[in-house]
Amino acid sequence: MPYSIRQILGRVFSEMRDQQALERECLLPVCTDQEVMHVNRLSLVKDTLYIYVDSHAVLYGFNLKKEHVLAHIRQKYRQPVKEVMFKIGV
Repeated sequence: MPYSIRQILGRVFSEMRDQQALERECLLPVCTDQEVMHVNRLSLVKDTLYIYVDSHAVLYGFNLKKEHVLAHIRQKYRQPVKEVMFKIGV
């Protein structure tokens, strides 16, 4: 039996939520749950980790923790990240 549009969209959005949860988990030790909920997505381009947030207040808070986040990512994940950039966006 073919899948309905609702079932297909439900599966796609479920997979997207699971991926976002995995991305957000990497920030939990250095950020509060409240801050992590404002993270829209993460992307790694060359040696820079971009973290997109949804408000200016959260952006300011993350910029205060920039060095701590960078040290945590380098130590835990052994990624060659040279810089962390916080941006507002989706």
